[in-house]
Amino acid sequence: MAPSFHIPQITLPSRAGDAIAPDQLDLLRQACLDHGFFLLNNEDGHGGFHIAPEQIGRVWSAAADLFDAPLDAKRAVSVASSANNRGYFSSADHAEYNKDPAGVRIKDNKEGFFFGSDNLIAPGNRVPAGKAAAGTEMEGYMEAGRAACVAVMRAIVTAGLLAEAGETCPDAFQSRYLSDPVYMAKCLKYPPSNGNTDAHTDYGCITLLLPGDSGLEVHVGGAWHAVPFAPGAFVINFGDLLSAWSRGAVRSTIHRVIYNSAAGAPRYSLPLFLHPNRGTMVRTPGGAAAGGSVGGFGRPVGDGSGDVVVDTYRWAAAVCVDTYSYVLSRFDATYKHRAAAAGAGNGVGTHAMGDNAGAGAAKVDEGTGAISTTCAEAAKA
Repeated sequence: MAPSFHIPQITLPSRAGDAIAPDQLDLLRQACLDHGFFLLNNEDGHGGFHIAPEQIGRVWSAAADLFDAPLDAKRAVSVASSANNRGYFSSADHAEYNKDPAGVRIKDNKEGFFFGSDNLIAPGNRVPAGKAAAGTEMEGYMEAGRAACVAVMRAIVTAGLLAEAGETCPDAFQSRYLSDPVYMAKCLKYPPSNGNTDAHTDYGCITLLLPGDSGLEVHVGGAWHAVPFAPGAFVINFGDLLSAWSRGAVRSTIHRVIYNSAAGAPRYSLPLFLHPNRGTMVRTPGGAAAGGSVGGFGRPVGDGSGDVVVDTYRWAAAVCVDTYSYVLSRFDATYKHRAAAAGAGNGVGTHAMGDNAGAGAAKVDEGTGAISTTCAEAAKA
């Protein structure tokens, strides 16, 4: 019998320093250990809204406005012609990629716009001619989403899920790794029929998703389960990098989108992805790819059902990963134009781990793998 599947709805404070209710912290901890998905309440009265409903309404309008642009205007700002991977894309711009444990492929079928922070490759987001106001609205939403992601990351540290990496103090963690994070957002549109995204895991730390409808599914216990659609709540899930950083305590789980609208309506979706500051180094758990356990949590890499616990198959041995280079390497594997540029040897898409480590990057203790400060150490700084 397949294990029971439940995605909790959790309330976290939006203000740094506000206490998290113990029962909510327990729900968060269990969700991370089980499958790495939960619904984040966006409500007033607990430190305020993470993102104000009025702003959410405006960004949905902005999304519709972007996609209403003529196809030629959208293609004029294609990611394929962008030096910083910003602008319009369609499924044709993506490399084939499928992690369905059964090997079943579904046709990736969507279009979107890619936005990013100024410290991601180079500044400058791109929108179709005449859509500057919509672009500005998207950038404002991205800033608000960044703050919400930081609140979740602080909660992850508070819950003790990064303790094996030496992270026990949310203030120190935010100061060291999230003072100037790398982040990006996608504005997505799925067609009414066969609006799909192939099975995959996210590759970074945290994803904050504002879905416009149902359709998201997660692979747990050898089966696909629908993620509940709760208007007014965000879907939070975690990526391969955070799973490795946490020694498998936070799960990065395969998911996909299967969408067919009985009403003939397209599906809109706004995922935002948060990564640490440039210069952050993460020590990955070694030996896990050979079937060993991951850290003291003892989470196996595979549980026999095809689930992914921590995506360490890229790192067969314990290594220190420059997180910014890692993010760029995943761009290279995802977008055809970057893969082609890398193959041509022109420097685009060639990002060996460590190439972009900045001055002041965190030191890694080679014995323990700890990469940051404790609260006591932070107080001395």
